Amino acid sequence: MKRSSLNTIALGSLAAIAAFAVSAPAFAQSTQDSIKSCRAALASEKLLDMDNYRLKFKSSKGKRTKTLMLEAVPHDGGERVNVICKVSRGGKVEVSLPQAG
Repeated sequence: MKRSSLNTIALGSLAAIAAFAVSAPAFAQSTQDSIKSCRAALASEKLLDMDNYRLKFKSSKGKRTKTLMLEAVPHDGGERVNVICKVSRGGKVEVSLPQAG
């Protein structure tokens, strides 16, 4: 093989490696950012008065759509409320308050 062909192959390989190395992760939003999005959705949908609650992280699952299990803890020490929040890769947020059962 000619030297110029080897250089072309080497540069092509390096470009492919560089593109793979800088590709974005499957879900770029951090858990803290997701919790903030959930808090905003709870407030805008008026499911809870978020001035009176803080959100406590319990667990999460999923890749394309991240499902967070949270607990709304009242500042005054009242009854805690379970929250399920789904955050999609596109930024869509769905919140629900499952019934205790």
